[in-house]
Amino acid sequence: MSIYIFILIFITFHFIKELFPTSRFLIYSLSLFSSLIYFSLVKMDLSMFIIISLLIYSTFIIQKNLNYYIFPLFITIPLTLAIKTEFKNLMFYQLALYFSTLFIFKFYKKNKIQNIITKELLLKKSKELSVIRKTSLMFQKTLDYDELIEILLKTLTSVEGLNFDRAIIFLFDERMNEFIPYYLKDKNFKKRILLNSGETPTEYLDLQFLKVKNSIINPFGKAFDTKEPIVIENIDNSDSVQNILFKTLGTNSFGLLPLIEKNHIKGVVFVDNYNTKTIITNEELDNSVSIIHQASTALINSNLYKQSQNLAYTDSLTGLFNKRYLDFSFEQNLGKLLSKEFDLAALIIDVDYFKNYNDTNGHIAGNTALKRIAELLLTESRNKDVVVRFGGEEFCILLFDIDKDGALGVAERMRNRVEKESFFNETLQPNKNLSISIGLSMFNGENTLELFLEKADKALYEAKNRGRNKVIYYNGENYV
Repeated sequence: MSIYIFILIFITFHFIKELFPTSRFLIYSLSLFSSLIYFSLVKMDLSMFIIISLLIYSTFIIQKNLNYYIFPLFITIPLTLAIKTEFKNLMFYQLALYFSTLFIFKFYKKNKIQNIITKELLLKKSKELSVIRKTSLMFQKTLDYDELIEILLKTLTSVEGLNFDRAIIFLFDERMNEFIPYYLKDKNFKKRILLNSGETPTEYLDLQFLKVKNSIINPFGKAFDTKEPIVIENIDNSDSVQNILFKTLGTNSFGLLPLIEKNHIKGVVFVDNYNTKTIITNEELDNSVSIIHQASTALINSNLYKQSQNLAYTDSLTGLFNKRYLDFSFEQNLGKLLSKEFDLAALIIDVDYFKNYNDTNGHIAGNTALKRIAELLLTESRNKDVVVRFGGEEFCILLFDIDKDGALGVAERMRNRVEKESFFNETLQPNKNLSISIGLSMFNGENTLELFLEKADKALYEAKNRGRNKVIYYNGENYV
């Protein structure tokens, strides 16, 4: 009889354990209670009950990792007690209920788990598709290269996007045969332009792993060769390149996504979780591939648009901007000029006795001289300035955010630079060298470009009247 009791206690214990898997106290208490019911059937004394209780608790400790699918205790026990049979039959019914419900609940739980997994996958895929769609719409709204880069980085690092901790754009420099850090963005939406910037972190400069070589050990080289996404999970401590890479970037795992244009790699996108230190998986990287493809297409379109703009706004001979771009630039800044956010100076430049130079040396030599003068003017100007070839031998330059004295200094440097340059057969010129005359004016509330340049044009003619190879300023009343 005792063996039956022990078997029933063991079975009942697992009923309770499965019903209340998170509460040790409840499992133990209900097990004792059920034991009391069973032992009352055989009129077991209290001391024996205590011993058996301790055994039940020991079983609970030892067998805590067992996993069964049990019919609820509050149904099983009353049902078995209600059956007017011998105790052996009681155990039989208990075992029958146990094994029948084992199958039922196992099937139920398996399907429930599968449904949860399926639901999670559907939600994940739904989010991915939503991110891809939203990103695609954003890419379609702009052709500006920097804006496209910003959209890409934000998509990769935002909670609403792919949620990486950090993303870095490395552009490939064909001349140096290496990848150059360009943009950095983290989850705080802080962007830093790493290329040609005073804020360039020193740790990103002159790194060996950016060189396209030894692709077997260099992930950047491998990305260049294969043009496929790469996941790096573990560092090879024996390799100095990888040691430098992991130490410099402060990461234990990262992914590289190639930016490809017409089957040529233009750069790679670096992603990692440097804050959470979680490993980048191949699945996570695969989810980024479609966005990278969209970004590549958008960047190609941006470059094509930029090229078309350059054709429309560029002088074919010198490579400088043309009159059309001069009009565009002035109109774009007119509002700020009228509100006096900054000052603007205009230089109109003419090559002295250029017709004589052409007639003497031919048009080929004349074109060569014009191209060289254009290079000199561009060299002496600043990045924010607009250098334009009007046509023929005439140039115009808009100097932004500069006062009169500063503009006079720039103009004088340009004049001096051309004067000191050696040109083919320039000694045959009337003044024995090829030179330029410059007229200067400052913006003073003129509503049109023509009115603004009119003063500079008058200053230019005054410079020619004074013997050429001079810089003259005109304020509308006086020449200086």
